[in-house]
Amino acid sequence: MPIFSHRLFSNKTYCALLVCLLALAYSRGGANSTTEPAFSKDSYLEALSIELNKTWPDNRTINIVYHGHSVPAGYFKTPIVDTFNAYPHLLHRGLKERFPHAVINVIVTSIGGESSDKGAARFEETVLNHNPDLILIDYALNDRRLGLETARTAWESMIQAAKSQNIKTILLTPTGDSRA
Repeated sequence: MPIFSHRLFSNKTYCALLVCLLALAYSRGGANSTTEPAFSKDSYLEALSIELNKTWPDNRTINIVYHGHSVPAGYFKTPIVDTFNAYPHLLHRGLKERFPHAVINVIVTSIGGESSDKGAARFEETVLNHNPDLILIDYALNDRRLGLETARTAWESMIQAAKSQNIKTILLTPTGDSRA
């Protein structure tokens, strides 16, 4: 039985949930894994999966940060902010079902209406200060108004800052805009 049904969520939300859950649930590692795997779609989140599988007293708190615009913040029909139906909360629930012994903090640093240039400017003080194990970045929908060069510079800045601290990062793509 699947943790989530695609009928309950938008395509973007469902895809984000599946990417994270599948990567964690089917990573190749196990409790006896001793080497850091080379990058592949099957092993990118392997170390995180191993940490999530640990039990007390060997486990630790896992911090997952969602950084972006209104969608991860929970805006669906402005001005209502429906946090508990936004994908950070839904993924938290799914991860807890998959990893019942894990201590997981979900931290949302998203701001409605923000684009990646502003998010990059506050990345260190509002994202990296949480010592995340995983960062999900979701600005592409609002970045349509920035232009490719400005958006690319901002995204690369955030990605490089995360990589410099060995933090796994997942980039989320824009919701389709039927007006474009």
